[in-house]
Amino acid sequence: MRVLVSALIVLLAACSGAVADSPADESSSTTTTTTSAVPLPTIAPQSAFAEKVAAWQAAHDVVGAVVVVVDSTGAEEAIAVGFNDRQSEEAMEPTDRFRIGSITKIYTAALVLSMAEDQLLSLADSASQQVPNLPEAITLGQLLSHTSGLRDADVAAGIFEAIEAGGIPEGSGDPLADALDRGLVFEPGSRQSYSSIGYLAVERVIEGVLGRPWTDALRERILREGADTQLEDASTQLPTPYERFGSSSPAISLAGLPTSEFARGAGAAGGLVASASAVAQFIRDLFAGEIISAESLAVMTDFTAPRTDYGVGLAAYDVGANRVFGHNGRTIGFASSVRHDATAGVTVVVLSNDGAAPTDELAESLILMAVGTT
Repeated sequence: MRVLVSALIVLLAACSGAVADSPADESSSTTTTTTSAVPLPTIAPQSAFAEKVAAWQAAHDVVGAVVVVVDSTGAEEAIAVGFNDRQSEEAMEPTDRFRIGSITKIYTAALVLSMAEDQLLSLADSASQQVPNLPEAITLGQLLSHTSGLRDADVAAGIFEAIEAGGIPEGSGDPLADALDRGLVFEPGSRQSYSSIGYLAVERVIEGVLGRPWTDALRERILREGADTQLEDASTQLPTPYERFGSSSPAISLAGLPTSEFARGAGAAGGLVASASAVAQFIRDLFAGEIISAESLAVMTDFTAPRTDYGVGLAAYDVGANRVFGHNGRTIGFASSVRHDATAGVTVVVLSNDGAAPTDELAESLILMAVGTT
């Protein structure tokens, strides 16, 4: 069971490795729309965005979601649909927070680049300086860009069996050590293969350099004061998580399972929780040069070979005629997507408490609507 726990520590945060085929003004206006599925009463959609979100929820029987669309002027629309908890028929609220899974990797990469700007470290550093059991050839930059050769967790290992059995086993397995025991997938720097395990190594590098938890540095360097973003703990209030045994299977409530400690274990790879508005604000701050320099942002969006789908913390997606940036997240009971069109200045965030929700599909359709191409 300890091996299972090692694999599950980054469960489904790693699933966000599947890429889809193929400066906001604080005074900006905000429109909030709440719609929900029967049997809750519905509020008539106030925009084409809200209509799109409501149709998506109904088509896929999504338990609940919060969607934020920010246009080029910084005007934000927050749309809540469905249920915070389906059993109690508690409606989702626009301010609800969610596990954002591997969207966390964008925050982690920005933090490392902020530290690099202050010459606390370099992406060319061997990560073994802080994580001695890593091969010396693996650099910090390779860990951040998924080109280190580190294996990922076996994300299929036993999760649904654990849910069906009514519990998630606890343990103290080390997924990084487990990955190293199985050897590298390829020579560091020779190609790219998604690895959440690599970001657990990055977390150790950050903490080794600073001598304190990486989340402390995140609050100091990256997050706005009062940002609705944190590493999950036992007191964190979230919508009830739901999972499915298949895309057409009914959603199963995980309310009775101790998922918080498990989700927290994803750390710098996928352990943050945030509201949709907070994620949108972070992404817009990032691209507006308010978090790191333009030169550092260029590193995050550099897709020079062997990088293909991922730069440093950011993934690239072809949506319509435009290339947009973002990430998706998949962690226990939650699914998420963020897309930012840097040319049009449009941002979309989709967060759901339904682990099977097709959040990429909705985020990309809303980007196309927002830039006026569909």
